[in-house]
Amino acid sequence: QDLGCSESSPATVLVNVIDRNDPICSTLCPTVDFTATATDVVCAGSNTGVILLENIMGSSPSSPLLDILVDGNVVGQTDQTQFTISDMAAGTYTVTVQQTGVCANSFDQTVTIAEPPNSISAQVNEITISLPDLATGAFTVDIDGSSGTGPFQVSIELIVPTFPPQSVFVDFTNATLDQATGNYSITFQDLFAGEYNITVRDNTGCTLVLNQEVGYDDSIFVPNIFTPNDDGVNETFAIRNLPTGSGITLVVSNRWGKVIYENQDYQNNWDGGDNSDGTYFYRAKINEVVYTGWVEIRRGDVP
Repeated sequence: QDLGCSESSPATVLVNVIDRNDPICSTLCPTVDFTATATDVVCAGSNTGVILLENIMGSSPSSPLLDILVDGNVVGQTDQTQFTISDMAAGTYTVTVQQTGVCANSFDQTVTIAEPPNSISAQVNEITISLPDLATGAFTVDIDGSSGTGPFQVSIELIVPTFPPQSVFVDFTNATLDQATGNYSITFQDLFAGEYNITVRDNTGCTLVLNQEVGYDDSIFVPNIFTPNDDGVNETFAIRNLPTGSGITLVVSNRWGKVIYENQDYQNNWDGGDNSDGTYFYRAKINEVVYTGWVEIRRGDVP
């Protein structure tokens, strides 16, 4: 295609080749340098270490950005004299600052981030199971006094209750120092059954999280009193851990042997009916096992 150009003129291109040892090269691609300071991790096993690069040199118009590398991996770029590398675990690292673009100078340093020598060490002992409907469980948290930095505090939370919506939360509470052993301990009582998170915190704020299951007593228990007085508590003759859907037979008689209540599929729903306060006698057949005894109906105040 004719572009309308009928004449051309010769041109001359000058290429200036400079010896790398010429002082002008230090201006185009200056020497790279920096100082590095490490901040150690606060808690053993955490990623709270920091490497601070200062007095960074090497940026130039021909290579304005400098790559920052840790163990050969680029973590950022800068054209400033300071750069911070955060979220570092304990360890020894090679930190490199290198030019980009037409320049290829670099400089590296070895930096070590340390961590506390002793992490928190604790365990859960003396575990007591709970009743299904009452908070009767307990456990003790024992803390090695030579670990972490004492004194210590402990918090617990029921994260998976065996019988929802039961709940337990105890905020951070001081553990007790045993002067003889130098160890710490704390006992938590009135616990429902289920899975607990236990957080141990030392004086520097470092934490250790433990997990503990509190079981429950699944044995049959027949009470000897209930109080159907419309206060919403203990209103029926409730047999603890009564199986469901298995044809539980319950027969209740008065002191003269007269049957006052009978149910071939009992579901913990007898409220005493119109029977007066007093002592009655039951016979319950549960999973082919027969339970007999007495139970008191008490609607009035306890003397």
